[in-house]
Amino acid sequence: MIHRTSPVKQINGGKTKKQGKPLNKDLKFIIAGGKTGGHLFPGIAVAQAISRIEPSSHILFVGTGESFEIQTVARYGFEHKSITSMAIKGKSITRKLAALLHIPLSILQAMTIMKKYRPDMVLGVGGYASGPVLACAKMMGIPTAIHEQNSIAGITNKTLSYIVDTIFTSFDPTRGLDGARVMDGCKKIIHTGNPMRNGAGSAAPAQNVSESAATAQNGAESATPAQNQTEFATSARKRAGHKPSALDEDGIIASRQESIPLTVLVTGGSQGARSINTAVIEAVRKILDKVIEHGEETGEKKDQGKNHYGHGEHRNNPEIHCHIIHQTGALDENRVLNAYSELKNPKSLTNGYDAGCPVKVTASAFFHEMPQIMARADLIICRAGAGTISEITALGKPSLLVPYPHAADDHQTFNARILADKGAAWMVCDSELTGEYVVEKISFAANHPDYMKNMAVNSGKLGLPHADRAIAHSCINTARQALKAN
Repeated sequence: MIHRTSPVKQINGGKTKKQGKPLNKDLKFIIAGGKTGGHLFPGIAVAQAISRIEPSSHILFVGTGESFEIQTVARYGFEHKSITSMAIKGKSITRKLAALLHIPLSILQAMTIMKKYRPDMVLGVGGYASGPVLACAKMMGIPTAIHEQNSIAGITNKTLSYIVDTIFTSFDPTRGLDGARVMDGCKKIIHTGNPMRNGAGSAAPAQNVSESAATAQNGAESATPAQNQTEFATSARKRAGHKPSALDEDGIIASRQESIPLTVLVTGGSQGARSINTAVIEAVRKILDKVIEHGEETGEKKDQGKNHYGHGEHRNNPEIHCHIIHQTGALDENRVLNAYSELKNPKSLTNGYDAGCPVKVTASAFFHEMPQIMARADLIICRAGAGTISEITALGKPSLLVPYPHAADDHQTFNARILADKGAAWMVCDSELTGEYVVEKISFAANHPDYMKNMAVNSGKLGLPHADRAIAHSCINTARQALKAN
């Protein structure tokens, strides 16, 4: 049976060492793995939580020599060591053979680091580099754990599930952890959720998405969802020392107003998602075309009735008033901005409702205020990576999930399906995503607020905003327990 963790859950199974250590010593941790943000950022989140709970602790990241990984770890103020590691899955026979031949070297490098650093606890976060490090830790009798971010375990975590002491999971259930089921009937699997990091370069503990989500949820019984979202955005900005920006002037982060009936956040991540971008552009085009066609047919002004979100609605089109905040990604920014500029009446598009346009678009390659924007959104259209889903559920947000079709083992589809089956999100295949479908969902969201509130509640039920602290407490307690046993 898979169970949720409490902050004081301990890991058992680490072997004792012959030489004792003082119980009041500064704890040392190794966090192994990375290469991609999906593996690395949860590890950083746990490292930050450990540092908050045990300020005197020492944390070392061990991973690949990829510049992204090295620079990211350094940006968050942690030390990094590299070992040689190569991918095996999905590669040619030649590459697989080369990867296998590198394993002895990887183990030798990992053992050298382990003997020099002498950690009290080792946590693997996925990625090929974590395998040799966790294997060495097990041979040295050091307590071990892994964290699996997705609903289907990656090849490294699948293998390590047979030997590690504890497995933290983001999804319940998580497939592929056969080692845990064979060895102890899932007793070592702890469902914690996916840790979310603080902002880079923050000397003091910053207000991150998980902590902000918890703040918003604490007042849920006495406030409406809209009030919670507004209070979250305002308090998060104050705690982070936020200064007004153009986004505030556009009303993205500012408190909810009657003139902003529905806010839709579109994001494919920092790199963007071309298929999502294309579908949203087409959706905006269809909304504008319907308005223009209706005006030409009737020669009348828009009906000034009120829809569910308090804004004047177009006759036969009560669903189309929305503010779309579109993070395009750097690679697709020019194409998306050019497409919006070519739409009919682009001035009305950017000026939004005040110019008599039913849709307002704010588009950029990247928004640095993403946590606040996510808190402000009524609907999020995005991929189904583990990190994104963790942020969505931590905030209790309805979403339209478009799984990345080329993800390993199609894990994004399984991630999305867990939310869809619980009534927390809509899911559509990438190949089936169209502008018409996006219009349909935006229309439904705008005109069925009770349904959307229920979807938000279901999303929030799946959120575990304190995953970083839960894993950190578990690792710290395990390290302390190992010291006592020596």
